[in-house]
Amino acid sequence: MGSSSAQVFIIVDADGGILQCSPGVCAVTGSREDELVGRSLVDCVEQWVPAAAAILGQTKAKTKRIPCSWKLRCRSHGPIPVDCVFTLMDGVQATPLYYVLMTLDTADVKTVDGASLSIPGSETASYWVVDVESADWPLLYVNPAFVALTGYSLLECVGRPVTFLHGPLTEHASACALNTALGMQEPCRVSITQYTKDNQPFRTRLTLVPLDPRDGTGIKTVLGVQVDLDPCSPSQEDAAQASDPKSSHPLGKAVVRVASG
Repeated sequence: MGSSSAQVFIIVDADGGILQCSPGVCAVTGSREDELVGRSLVDCVEQWVPAAAAILGQTKAKTKRIPCSWKLRCRSHGPIPVDCVFTLMDGVQATPLYYVLMTLDTADVKTVDGASLSIPGSETASYWVVDVESADWPLLYVNPAFVALTGYSLLECVGRPVTFLHGPLTEHASACALNTALGMQEPCRVSITQYTKDNQPFRTRLTLVPLDPRDGTGIKTVLGVQVDLDPCSPSQEDAAQASDPKSSHPLGKAVVRVASG
């Protein structure tokens, strides 16, 4: 890709089910976040190289890095060629979840009226894993992007309650929705204001995905994925969340069932 390239991402399970997507993916495809989450990659892309079956075979085998390419289906124009890298997510024990970084040429992306679409040069996601068997919901792992976003090191985060980033501007409704979802081990998505180590507020779209082992022992951990939001540009989803923060971002049955070993 050339100088006009941009990077967007999705997070998928081993079967290719979409668990999270960045704002850039929504901008490129013309689909809302809630229209993409829960769908299969097979429904959203075409012309896989290697073939879809080969790539999903590697994800189920927990291959750490899988380069590939495909064409991303879009509403306003034809499919867009994309170079991709699947990366197995660290810290998610026994759970093959993948961070899929997609690089595309912005010259290929147009709006419905033919104008060029502005896409951020690069998008990233921070994520963490929390223990929902313990009363305080302590963090078990945070990825490097979370460290960069918050200013806290991995050692400073592990063992602390998942709510430790809350502060004066944290939305009460969002915090309550997250607490309820963690307590019930249920999926949830909210927009929320949190605080960095140097007490600077930031806003993210936060998605909870319970990780349910196949051995019947019950949900022990929950994955949290955070995507940066523009604090000055609340979306329509934010407005809906004000009235019902949990139901405004339905994830349906987005519980990942994982192998026990």
